[in-house]
Amino acid sequence: MAADPALPHPGGAVLSGAGTTIAVLDSGVDATHPDLPFGTKVIGNVRLNAATGIALGFVYPTPVEGIRDTDLVLGHGTSVASVAAGTGTASGGANRGVAPGASILGLSAGDLYIINVLEGFDYVLDNTARYGVRVVNCSWGSEGFFDPDDPVNIATRLLYDAGITVVFAAGNNGPSPDTLNQYSVAPWVIGVGSSGKDGRLSSFSSRGIFEELLYHPALIAPGENIAAASPAVLNGGAYYAVESGTSFAAPHVAGVVALMLQANPALAPRDIKRILMQTAAPILTRDRSEAGAGGLDAWAALTQAIEAARPFGTYIAGWLDQRPYRIDHRPAVVTSAVVPAGGSLSLPVTLPAATLSWQATLAWGTLPGLSDLDLAVRDASGTELARSDSLNAASLFGRTEGTHLLGEVPASMTMDVFFKAGTGVADQPFQMRQESAVTVLTAYTDVATLPAASQDLLAETVARRVIVGRGGVFAPASSLTRGELARSLALVAGLPQRIPAQPSFTDVATSDPFYPFVETVAGARARRVLMDVSSGKSFQPNSNVDRLDFAVSLVRAAGLETEAQARAGASLALVDVDKIPSELRGYVAVALERGLIDTYSTSAGLKFDPNGSIPRLNAALFLLKTLDLR
Repeated sequence: MAADPALPHPGGAVLSGAGTTIAVLDSGVDATHPDLPFGTKVIGNVRLNAATGIALGFVYPTPVEGIRDTDLVLGHGTSVASVAAGTGTASGGANRGVAPGASILGLSAGDLYIINVLEGFDYVLDNTARYGVRVVNCSWGSEGFFDPDDPVNIATRLLYDAGITVVFAAGNNGPSPDTLNQYSVAPWVIGVGSSGKDGRLSSFSSRGIFEELLYHPALIAPGENIAAASPAVLNGGAYYAVESGTSFAAPHVAGVVALMLQANPALAPRDIKRILMQTAAPILTRDRSEAGAGGLDAWAALTQAIEAARPFGTYIAGWLDQRPYRIDHRPAVVTSAVVPAGGSLSLPVTLPAATLSWQATLAWGTLPGLSDLDLAVRDASGTELARSDSLNAASLFGRTEGTHLLGEVPASMTMDVFFKAGTGVADQPFQMRQESAVTVLTAYTDVATLPAASQDLLAETVARRVIVGRGGVFAPASSLTRGELARSLALVAGLPQRIPAQPSFTDVATSDPFYPFVETVAGARARRVLMDVSSGKSFQPNSNVDRLDFAVSLVRAAGLETEAQARAGASLALVDVDKIPSELRGYVAVALERGLIDTYSTSAGLKFDPNGSIPRLNAALFLLKTLDLR
């Protein structure tokens, strides 16, 4: 990305985060590490000491400055700092941080526990000009309800008002709902969940609350198997360790913020959070409460920071009154039962048709003990749909497991409650709370006359952002256009938004609502080309998409292109197979087998009709199946 000619700093310098300091409020920083040299990279390293003694009145804390190594026990802060801005020297540059040109201010708030955080925030506020701090990374926290009057939240608001962006790790207590780090929830900070290298939400990443305005991460970023600097004394002499957790997702975002501030120093914290969320890669397989706006996209965020006019994030739905549907929450179902010692218990689940969201929370007591329960959910065929198996037997607080299903939730399922291996010497009472919700379309006047199953299908596809209507109608019988398919594919495939300065096609201007989606799936900078064009620089967004192009595009969006290419020239029992180019028959075969397209029955046999069009109702079904394959 640093070499991308489309992303120069307005002054001509390569974007590296230069000129910005990231304060890492953590266990400390080992500035003897080659990737974090004291004086040049780590421009300040401070041991924070809380006020002590019995003197009357306010006693000021006594920070100790100029220490080369403040990370003597955990090594956590050293790893976090390297992900944000490490030089990568010890690895020949391979393990450099996101913003290798940024400076680091190390703030050690404790050895085993991060406790002197208020002293750290005070230090930043008092020394902002001295160090040039514009970003604070906080890879610590705790569960609980957000309280705006909590001293930590008051402090982060003061930083926000002072023009300093605060990034918080969302927590590692997933997949249970309502497990977010309480400090990551504040609307003036950036809460960051974790993803794997494939962009999928990490199972451990803490979740928020479905359909709640506040309890969700802002976005997710890489947090699995991250190579990070480690103090040699703690890692057998090695310079790096492989780490996982939202602790290492947060500094990815902090590093991108430093890059954004180098590109545009005038950005305020509110601008930075808005840009990060608008430019995130969409994740339609997850709810906002789980993945926020989507996956971190550094290229898009920097592009938007430099050129604010580019239309990123136009797909993001309005909230409540701006949406063409409503969510109806069903009454919660609470069950009390007992798991027999050494055994398990299965509970049936029955849900109404068209359930969009279902979650279950298992709770079994408040005191430490020898019981640690796990939860698994199976469909009617026995296939496991979800599992929650955290280690929490020794928790000092309430012990819970939980899971959340979104989308095509089966009407009949089974929950299995069982002991973790090595526990369960006695019977264990528990409570199970189930919550579910359905979607009802409210904006489209032509849907009420459709069969109930079709209404349910459209409600789910619209709520999951797979497809939208045409103004005040859905137009289920009208043919899907190429522009509409581009919009759906960009979101269903979860593609990073790629919006160039100049249009790739002569018939899709920057003012066209389909412009960002066409560029993302077929443009010059598209990460993956999902739609082909047949006439050079013309995309024909308002033309009906034909069935062959539709099938090929959905197979690509589902990630099945390799399989389709391997089956080129496949034998197809279709009366019009000769109308399908040999090199594309594998795509048709895969699409038919996976239910991504259908055929017509004729007196002569099955017909594919490659040049025919796709009704929007049918397209909704096939696009939803594509999403569920991802």
